[in-house]
Amino acid sequence: MSNMINIFRLADIASEFADAPAIITKSGVIHYSDYLESVNTVALRLTKMGFEARDRIGILSANSVEFIVLLLASLEIKSVAVLLNTRLP
Repeated sequence: MSNMINIFRLADIASEFADAPAIITKSGVIHYSDYLESVNTVALRLTKMGFEARDRIGILSANSVEFIVLLLASLEIKSVAVLLNTRLP
């Protein structure tokens, strides 16, 4: 997966600021190196599940770190993220 993560220059940012905070939550801090690794891991899982470029991936999720990671991973494999509203029946 040598060409992973060109979205928003995450790989460049992670290589320069690996130990800097990328996401700060109530439960802790996620550093750029861990953030990049999570996105790459999920992108790999999506491809192993058979998702390809231009496939639609429905995402039904409340705001969370997992939501952000899945969104970036789906963009990385060039699929179309379809964001579903958790407030609609």
